[in-house]
Amino acid sequence: QVPRLPAWSELPLPTVVNGHSTHHSVAVSSTSAASASQVGMSTKLVGCLLAVVGSTIAASSNVYCEWLVKQQPEESIHFQNMQLYFFGIVLNGATLLTKAAWDPESPVHGPDGLVTGYDGWVWMIVLLGTANGIAISVALKFADNLAVIFSHVLTVLIVAAVSAEWFDLTLSAPFICGSVLVFFGLLAFHAAARGKESSLGPPTNEATESTTFATHSRAKHVPKACGNRPLALGADFSPSGRGIVVKQG
Repeated sequence: QVPRLPAWSELPLPTVVNGHSTHHSVAVSSTSAASASQVGMSTKLVGCLLAVVGSTIAASSNVYCEWLVKQQPEESIHFQNMQLYFFGIVLNGATLLTKAAWDPESPVHGPDGLVTGYDGWVWMIVLLGTANGIAISVALKFADNLAVIFSHVLTVLIVAAVSAEWFDLTLSAPFICGSVLVFFGLLAFHAAARGKESSLGPPTNEATESTTFATHSRAKHVPKACGNRPLALGADFSPSGRGIVVKQG
């Protein structure tokens, strides 16, 4: 059997560019690969920049919220939560109304209105979100943002460990390396906090003894009243005077 030779249209056409023989098919494939690589790199760069911007905005908002709740520590934390969440309620409500007005298939037009499609799991998520908001407010009021950040990171690690154990989730090597760095950062933070507390420490015995000695010295020179007769203090700071004079009434 005579093997079939490829038709002339199936063969890549050689060309001569600057004295070098190339093929159109190789040039087209290399150009498409280069353009795809450039698009992938630019997409990753844009993604990294957006992640940095989003992290900066979130961190700044957390610091500002902490500053707000610590400005007036005597106020109720629930009243402060109402003040902070008021802006979110207004913005989310405006977004919901706009979407309901422009989208005729919005769930808001359903039989149950705003809570259309809400079941037990959805209400559980709502309650958990409420408890999470109160816990974050407590941490911002009585601790700081570092406690909130470490709690979020530890939550992610705990969820990943549970998912790997129960749902056969495979943890990647970068995720494991990041987890190790988080644990080292947590240990370093608490070690620094303990070192700061130990450096402050309680007042020394020398300071307490000096304060007690000064108090007794002042009390020793205070004249006492005889019986029920009060003491009268007089002062004479003339050149021939005697300074402070104590007389019994």
